[in-house]
Amino acid sequence: MSNLHFLSDPAIFAAKTTAYLTVRERESRVLTDEQVLALPRFTPASEHQKPHQREWQMRAHSFSRFWKYLHRRYAQKPLEILDLGCGNGWMALNLARRPDTNIWAVDVNLPELEQGARLAATSGLTNVRFVIADFLKNTIPEKKFDLVVLAASVQYFPDLSELHAALKRVLKPGGSVHIVDSPFYRSTEKQQAARAATRAYYTGIGVPEMADWYHHHLWQDVKKLGGKNLNSGMCARILQQVRWLPPFPWVIFK
Repeated sequence: MSNLHFLSDPAIFAAKTTAYLTVRERESRVLTDEQVLALPRFTPASEHQKPHQREWQMRAHSFSRFWKYLHRRYAQKPLEILDLGCGNGWMALNLARRPDTNIWAVDVNLPELEQGARLAATSGLTNVRFVIADFLKNTIPEKKFDLVVLAASVQYFPDLSELHAALKRVLKPGGSVHIVDSPFYRSTEKQQAARAATRAYYTGIGVPEMADWYHHHLWQDVKKLGGKNLNSGMCARILQQVRWLPPFPWVIFK
């Protein structure tokens, strides 16, 4: 596929990819091409997928707010966007439908990148490339992107400060980073409890090694790095309380 690019050797990530996909299969989160193309509108293909329906309803609202933000903030300005931790590429495929926009969809999971690249090709989207890359190894060009988005993916990066430095490196002057649909913890006690729960969960479904690749970040570290929460307003908090929006901050770094 001409829109699938290799900046790192996928063999480096084989163990992580195998563990991740095993978890996704056991959670009934591996989606058909038709389902991915419809996202964030999610239609369960089996009874086992029905528990994920509410989550995708909230994520659809989260994406809608992000799309409206792009329209307000950038209007018709051409954009270079990095979708970091893109998974099967559902967000990249949606963002690629914005006029005058080029997307890099980056991950380390080759099977999901292949699915995203295949769907982009069949959809006639020539402005999105799917890239396998170790982002923290400076494989991505410097000062290339107006905007970077991490949707439900920051937890796969072990060190927030290291990630922040790498993100600043690839941003154009005046660019911004957006982290959505991901938890942050208000105290070390809650962080440690979440770590224990995560390890117990992955052990319970038979993939204990996945806990070593899933990380829990503190909100105080976000603040130290200058991050702001765009979900801090009264309206957003109410929408989160009624489960219209995911119960997570929308973090922005500039």
